Amino acid sequence: MLHEFRQISIGELQHIFNQHAIWLETGFSNGARADLSGADLNSIDLSCCDLRRIDFSGADMRGAILNDADLRDSDLRAAHLTRAKLQNADLRRADLWRAKVWESDLRSANLDRALLSEAVMYNANLSNACLTGADLWCADLRKVHFADADLSNHKETDKHTILTGAKLYGIEKTGWNISGVLCEYAYWDKLGEMKTDYESGMFEKEFA
Repeated sequence: MLHEFRQISIGELQHIFNQHAIWLETGFSNGARADLSGADLNSIDLSCCDLRRIDFSGADMRGAILNDADLRDSDLRAAHLTRAKLQNADLRRADLWRAKVWESDLRSANLDRALLSEAVMYNANLSNACLTGADLWCADLRKVHFADADLSNHKETDKHTILTGAKLYGIEKTGWNISGVLCEYAYWDKLGEMKTDYESGMFEKEFA
């Protein structure tokens, strides 16, 4: 059975955003926090919008355009963000637990201290992104493009965190924690074409 997402009219959506803006401006004393959990927001264009603290948990945001959006402290738990455009988006402290971020464009996004535990980010583009202090526990990072990304001081990974096929050219990895991470092969060259294979446990041994 296909999951049915909550339908919201344009008028209702505008009202929700207006109330949320008041809620932010008044320090949470007036208006109302936007609750878009489980909403059908497929392909919506919210680029450059102030989306701080909005509840997008479980929402259908496939193909959404969120370039330059302010998503600080937003709730994106289990949200469907497949092929979403999030270039330069501010996702500091955002909760993306179990979010589906397949093939999404997060170039130059700020994910400082973001919660990405159990997120599926297969083939996402995180080039030049900031992931300092991000929680990557059990995240699926297969074939993610990390070129020139900052992965320094991110929180713990474990044996279920997958980096196989990741493109790692020029990343900042000072203080990164890759204890138990699974990486069968990775690409370190600028074009992401030269594969380096790793036997079990060797990636961690070499770069921990």
